[in-house]
Parts: sequence; structure tokens; C-alpha cells
Amino acid sequence: MRTQINTVEKLSQLLVTAYPDRNYYTFAETASDNAEDKSAALAGHNNEPFISLYNWNVVQETGNGSPTEYWNACYRAVAVTNEALAAIEKENFGAAADQYKGEALVARAYSIFMLSIFFSNPYHIGGDNSGLGIPYPLKPETTTRPVYERGTVESTYAQIEKDLEQGLSLLKGAKYEVPHYHFTQQAAFAFATRFYLFKGNWDKAIQYASAVYPDGNFKGNIRQYVTDLNPRSYAEYRQEYTKASKSWNLLLANTYSVFQRGSGAGNARYSLGRR
Repeated sequence: MRTQINTVEKLSQLLVTAYPDRNYYTFAETASDNAEDKSAALAGHNNEPFISLYNWNVVQETGNGSPTEYWNACYRAVAVTNEALAAIEKENFGAAADQYKGEALVARAYSIFMLSIFFSNPYHIGGDNSGLGIPYPLKPETTTRPVYERGTVESTYAQIEKDLEQGLSLLKGAKYEVPHYHFTQQAAFAFATRFYLFKGNWDKAIQYASAVYPDGNFKGNIRQYVTDLNPRSYAEYRQEYTKASKSWNLLLANTYSVFQRGSGAGNARYSLGRR
């Protein structure tokens, strides 16, 4: 009953799942200086993984909000991109699949980039990057529990750049039914800007940042808090903030999270503070 990716339409449907379906807010925010100890008397909940995250202890939890869950979500997304790329190579779809190949390559680069930020040494601009990187699968898994080499930070970033640049070249003119839920060329430009900032390639960062809004109207395209968002009610604010039609939303993704729950950022003892 296995689905065969033997048409461009199936390929496009597969790539809808090429994005991590979990997020990093819980473990990143709770371990940052945005969180505080609100005291047991004021906390509605005092539960994991918030306790370990706040105290920078090894997180034993593997559920939502944990580093393990985000790691798995990113590699699930990478597995999808590799299936898509293998199907493109096998079925010889031709130019009709170019935008999907570009999307798959950029999406793979994105997931690995995010994993490298949280789970490997930081990239040292102009310095030593021989520390452990991140496993970078390039093909679908065909055996049980294959063993991957982690490589180095340098080799990880080199492969990210290779995927990103090749993907960008294929995204020109890409068309989607709902563009803001895919790596369009515009969204890929924004990701490329961030990547090259991390890598310290300032000329590339400027090049791609300038390409996000070719008319140079950054002021008119970023979130309009004063004129558009703040006057609205709480419910309206959330709707407007996340609308696909808004120019400030370059890429939207649906992710499952515990961060926004009453037992999460709001009422957990170790959680988002007011400072």
C-alpha cells in the first residue's frame, strides 16, 4: 500500500510535509533570559520539561517542547526531502519538477541549519570549525537504523550552502496555490540572508536581503504594529499576525507546541517572565 511518487502532483503533495511540524520555542525560550522563576506560590504548574530547561539540566523528557522532539521533527522533514529528490531523479519529471527540487533542497538545508544551531558547535567566522557537525542524510533510508557520520561544522555548513544555492537557482518563477506555505524564492532569499550572516559572508547576506523586497520597501512590508496590529482586539491581532496574505509573512508553517498552553509559558513556574 506504499504510495509511489510517480507524478509531479504527488511530488508537490509530498513536499507539504517537508517542514518541521514541531518548534523550538519551549526549550529555547525557557533556557534563555526571557524566562524567570515566578515562585511556587504564583505558578499554576511546576512540571517538566520547564524545570530542567530553566536550570540548564539534561532534559530527560522526549515529548513536545523537548529538544529530542524538535530533533526528530527536523529529521522527519529531511526524510521527506530525500524521498522527493530520489523520486525526481528516478522518474525524470523534467522541468516541471524544477521548483519542487528547489523547494526540497532549500527545505533540507533549512532543517539541517536549525539542527546545527541547537545541537552542534557554533560556526566560528574565520576560525576553527573542525568540531562535530550534524548528520546530513542525502538519500532515503533503505536499511534499519543506518549509521551516519556527523562530519564537522565546516562540512555541515558547506553542504547547507550547496543545497541552498542549488535550490535557489531552481525556485525562480515557482508557482504554488498558497505560496506562503512553501519555500518560494522570496522566502529562500530570507533564509539565505540568515545563513550567510551566521557564516560571516556579508556580501552574500546583503545580496539576498536586498532581493527579499526588490523594490527596497522594507518599511512598508514589515509588520505594521502601530497602524495595523495594535488597534485590533486580541482575537483579531492573532488572525492578522499570521495571515498568508500579509507581506511580512514570508513562510508559514503549522507546528504543534505546548509553549502557548496555560501549563506552558503562561503559568509554569519557570517560564516567560515580564522582564
